[in-house]
Amino acid sequence: MIKLQKLKKDFVPFEIKGINVIVRINAVEDRTFITYDECKFTIVNKDVLASSIIKANYSQDKMDAIRNNYELVRDGTAGDKTQEYTDEYLAMQEWRRYAKELASEIMEECERQRGQ
Repeated sequence: MIKLQKLKKDFVPFEIKGINVIVRINAVEDRTFITYDECKFTIVNKDVLASSIIKANYSQDKMDAIRNNYELVRDGTAGDKTQEYTDEYLAMQEWRRYAKELASEIMEECERQRGQ
């Protein structure tokens, strides 16, 4: 990933370039600029794209660790880590939801561009 910055007025969450898409994630705004990470993916299908976007923030090992920690919460054995593990799990789930939504939006835009 590449950390970049754009003026707020020029920021778009993704840009389709042929069979590739540039996705801008982890955006942080200040008064004038948005700082973000930029990732390039090949568009295969919605599921592959969503999975790629998810993995841009969460490697398989990291996801496994978060799920395993959350099992401790569900078992009632997380102790003083209960809130931390729950927050990590919910953040990961929110990222997964966002990635799927973004992948759908990208695929819809691809279809619109093909139809023109």
